[in-house]
Amino acid sequence: MSTLSALKNKSNSLNKLTKALDNLSSNGNKKDERLWKPEVDKAGNGYAIIRFLDTPQVDGEDGMPWVQIFSHSFQGPGGWLIDNCPTTIGQSCPVNIAVAA
Repeated sequence: MSTLSALKNKSNSLNKLTKALDNLSSNGNKKDERLWKPEVDKAGNGYAIIRFLDTPQVDGEDGMPWVQIFSHSFQGPGGWLIDNCPTTIGQSCPVNIAVAA
């Protein structure tokens, strides 16, 4: 059975995904206008290749088919810091601690 067929057969996956997205948007997250949108022609048709990912085994039945990544980027006296935040993988972050203080 293909991955797409397996995703289609999960009856609750769309409901779980919709609920998780609603929870994210209700927690004060705003729509990011920097996200890519396909260009459309005069008829209003757009084109994109979308790759569907299966839920990672490590997440189990409650896993979601996306990864949320937090990152920091700012310029200090020593140059730029552009890095993923350790809270992405459940570790404490010295930047978040400094900002909260």
